[in-house]
Amino acid sequence: MAGGSPVEATEDSSTSVTHMALSWTAGRGQGPVLGLQARWEAHPGSRHHHRLRSYNFEELSDQPQIQEDHPIMSFTTDQTDRYALLNIATQGLHMWDIRARALVRKFNGITEGFYTIHSCFGGLDQSFVASGSEDNKVYVYHVKRDEPIAVLGGHSRTVNCVSWNPCLSPGACICL
Repeated sequence: MAGGSPVEATEDSSTSVTHMALSWTAGRGQGPVLGLQARWEAHPGSRHHHRLRSYNFEELSDQPQIQEDHPIMSFTTDQTDRYALLNIATQGLHMWDIRARALVRKFNGITEGFYTIHSCFGGLDQSFVASGSEDNKVYVYHVKRDEPIAVLGGHSRTVNCVSWNPCLSPGACICL
């Protein structure tokens, strides 16, 4: 996919922007939420679409990439744009191989139902995943394991966003 700055697009966009974008249609219309990588953009939309689509504005074409059975509430990609983390309403966190269009892993333990949770890749070579949860905990996974390698308590409310701190040790994450 071609890189570039983020562009706003919808499925019925008639713009002639020359970048690729990935969007999702989800269950909550809370306004656009951008993915972390410049070539990905997300658009909440209809409750009837639980998919990620890619858009090629040079060819004025689009194609489905990933289909879920439940609404996609948030997503992010790794630094290579090969893998995506999708937070799925009432289903938790799923990791997809975008190129292969294959579900790689369903991470166990995370509670997600009412709030939108934002997860992320991080750590050494982005081989870890961190996610908040509605059970007031942070879950840390290795990308090759379904079960958490650490569960961090101590929060008094839902942890809806986590981020890896690049200035600290490779294992340090920040909870919001």
